[in-house]
Amino acid sequence: MIEELVGHYRVVAALGSGGMGVVWKAIDTRLNRPVALKAIRDPEPGNTDAVLRLRAEALAAASLDHPYICKVYELLETGSATLVVMEFVEGETLGDILSRRTLSLGETLRYGTEIAEGLGNAHARGIVHRDVKPNNVMVTPHGHIKLLDFGIARINRDAGLTQSGLTLPGNIPGTPQYMGPEQALGRPLDGRADLFSLGVVLFRCLTGRLPFDGQTRDEYIQQMLAGRVQSLAALAPETPEPIRDIVNACLRTDPAQRPESALVVAEALRRSAEGLSTASHPVAIAPSRGLPRWALQLTGIALVAGAIALVAYKWPSTAGHDGVSSTLVPAVTWPSTESDARISPDGKWLSFISDRDNQSRIFVQAIEGGVAVPVTAQGTMLSHVWSPDGRELATVVRQEEKTFVMVVPAFFGGSPRISVALEQPLSQVYARRWIGDAIYLEVDRGMATRSLLRLNLASANVEDVSAPWTGTVAFRSIDVSPDGTRAVIEGVVKGQSDLWITGLDGRGLEALTSDASFERGPIWTGPDTIVFRSTRGGQMDLWQMSLSTRRMTQLTSSQMAEQASGVSTDGTLIAFEQTSNVPSLWRLDPATGATRQLTGDALGDLWPSVAAEGDRIAFQRAKPTPSEGFPFFDSRVLVGSMASGARDPQVVDDGFAARLSADGTWLAYYQRSRVPSELRLLARNLTTAEGRTLSERSVPPTVSAVSPPIDWIEQNVTWSRAGARLYYIAYGEAAHEIHAVDLRARGEPSPLVRVPAGTVIRDLRMSPAGDALAYLTRAGEVDEIHVRSLSDGGDVVVAREQASTRSLYLPGWSSDTGLVVLRNRGQAAGAYRLEFTELGVNGGRRVIASIDDGVIPTARIDHAGRRLFVSRSTAGVQNLFAMSLADGTLRQVTANESPGVSFAGVQPLTDGAIVFARDERKQDIWLVRLGPRQP
Repeated sequence: MIEELVGHYRVVAALGSGGMGVVWKAIDTRLNRPVALKAIRDPEPGNTDAVLRLRAEALAAASLDHPYICKVYELLETGSATLVVMEFVEGETLGDILSRRTLSLGETLRYGTEIAEGLGNAHARGIVHRDVKPNNVMVTPHGHIKLLDFGIARINRDAGLTQSGLTLPGNIPGTPQYMGPEQALGRPLDGRADLFSLGVVLFRCLTGRLPFDGQTRDEYIQQMLAGRVQSLAALAPETPEPIRDIVNACLRTDPAQRPESALVVAEALRRSAEGLSTASHPVAIAPSRGLPRWALQLTGIALVAGAIALVAYKWPSTAGHDGVSSTLVPAVTWPSTESDARISPDGKWLSFISDRDNQSRIFVQAIEGGVAVPVTAQGTMLSHVWSPDGRELATVVRQEEKTFVMVVPAFFGGSPRISVALEQPLSQVYARRWIGDAIYLEVDRGMATRSLLRLNLASANVEDVSAPWTGTVAFRSIDVSPDGTRAVIEGVVKGQSDLWITGLDGRGLEALTSDASFERGPIWTGPDTIVFRSTRGGQMDLWQMSLSTRRMTQLTSSQMAEQASGVSTDGTLIAFEQTSNVPSLWRLDPATGATRQLTGDALGDLWPSVAAEGDRIAFQRAKPTPSEGFPFFDSRVLVGSMASGARDPQVVDDGFAARLSADGTWLAYYQRSRVPSELRLLARNLTTAEGRTLSERSVPPTVSAVSPPIDWIEQNVTWSRAGARLYYIAYGEAAHEIHAVDLRARGEPSPLVRVPAGTVIRDLRMSPAGDALAYLTRAGEVDEIHVRSLSDGGDVVVAREQASTRSLYLPGWSSDTGLVVLRNRGQAAGAYRLEFTELGVNGGRRVIASIDDGVIPTARIDHAGRRLFVSRSTAGVQNLFAMSLADGTLRQVTANESPGVSFAGVQPLTDGAIVFARDERKQDIWLVRLGPRQP
């Protein structure tokens, strides 16, 4: 009998029992959440091999984080049993449902798709379930599935065979009627063994029976080894033939003849389900030469494990719904960053922008291979587009503070034939399309909605085409149709991103999508087709849509971020950028150079916060299936121990930008709200798990997400040096306000600082002694640095200057009487000349140092050590430096030589070391080649 309290888990009820032991519901008293405790007893006392194997498999399962997999939190060992701590999942097992009724075809396809997606996630990590069966599939009240007992071998000596599922004799884990031949024979397994089990589950869902006949265990296994599958067509004649082909492909005796991966099966089932929802009867599809019939249900690319690994060779073609095959081809895989890939109208040339050799230049290379040649154009390249005849490029360049559109020869460049200056200021400018004598530009003026400009090359006149567009939709990522009559748009309404289409005159605005998925970056690939990014497959991938039928085809599936940017005139060749960045947390002792990696999860960890007292560390980890496509917002907040190297952290909640109180008891963090320009601010007591929503209208600090590093430029929330008093910036009635709340006293938030209407507040910095709060305001064209006394409420302006250059920042306090301000004295290719100045609270000013190639968001002050940490980018390579606040001397503390590495979120520790996120980023150019399916 399990004790009432095991560790910090309080047992509240027994959930069930079986051959494995007993499962209990318990409460995690630290995080105040329900969990499931499963006692797995060693079947042979003293058999340490079984316990060691169980421990290894439980640790492997704990590394999985997927919405369709039951999460394993922890492995506990008591004197009499080994306990696995798992996510508590409400609902009933698929086995329970099947014991009452046969599933509908729609249910079978939905559950089968989700099982396959969960398996695909595990297989990508080298983990094989080995016991996929209905009793290990939980169906939640929301109609989704959770795979249970992932990676946990089931060892049972009972030799019987019943519908409840017992295991084979010997040390062969699994349930015999659901295991594949190779598993029954004790041979080495890979993910295709789980696909056989999935085939059995699907067969039973469709027919209510198992696929092989046999009254005893031996008879059943003999039929299975012989491959004598009962006729699915006879048992379930209403099942469409393509679906029968998928199931039969999974049940092949030879693993090599089964589908190549679980992702392939998931996509085939998903497409079959979509076919059922869009057609009144199944459509027969003739098999393609060299491909099994089930493969014809796939989307345009091969969704195989190799897609996740991103091997650098040409991928095989597969067939899509619309009779189209596609091939993925890597085009540019330099160690530098490449973007804005475009294809010449004849489909023979690829152009792109690269920061190779620390210069922003356009390169052109032949699609079929060859040397990339730079295009000469003056200025920093922002974007470009090909002329309709393929002889010229329209380049958007920035020279000092001005932005120009210049038309230069496509090959080698040279003096511009046309040069037109654009209005100022413009945050970003994207060349979208060149039609006739008109070039269409999407511009960002720093407002919620973007604009579409049309530049007439003959007259040099610039017209705001989108000026008449009205409505509640905020427009982003605007592209013009090849005939120049319509625009496809990423439109945002109440924080939800969907695709919209409109005439260029603003008439006929219509939503193309309207669901919980996020769609971004649409571009036209033909008169009736567009390609875009979407989360509808569970992660942000490329999809294609036919506008006339609204049918969608998935083009990519990987854990990388992809953005289509160019297409050939005939629509058969699409260029896209593929970005991978997996940050992890590191600890560095600048005095000795000793480093230690604290986290290494494949999802990526960012923005550490370390308690001043104790060893607690908080950070955020990207979700496995981001709903918005932004990993720095689609994250979970985790808390761990520095002593253990931040291993086995506990999930606190969905959120980002977490900050720990000084004693590590309280945690403040943000969540997205329905209003894009506002955030929800929450606080949680990590001891009692009590949580509070403090504000629904917190002001989001600016994040540097366009180019690495991904980091906050300002800090809009800060804790007191002692206790649990939190200060944060929120929206007031007419301007920003600073609010304060004492969480330990259970107080309510109240305004601490109110400013005149229209004033913006940025950067909250607590003094080392905790008796004063510094902040920055901007009103019109004036920046001010304020210091507010927390004892008497006095507020002093210690600096005031013109904000026309928008270049003043407040990294923090150098001492109890001094502040450090940062000024940007110039910009070139993302790096800056930074000037650091110390301001005395009672007057006085001293320039500490000026450095070239500084990266603004990385500046962090260690007032105890009288130093400042900042990243510098030299020749495109970033490293962290420590600057003495006394004399301004610089010392490099990291030894990075890769251009794809950046540093963010530096947090000084009390022992002189620092913790930071190290992000290894790579951005390449790939091509999708579309073509008719071969006969």
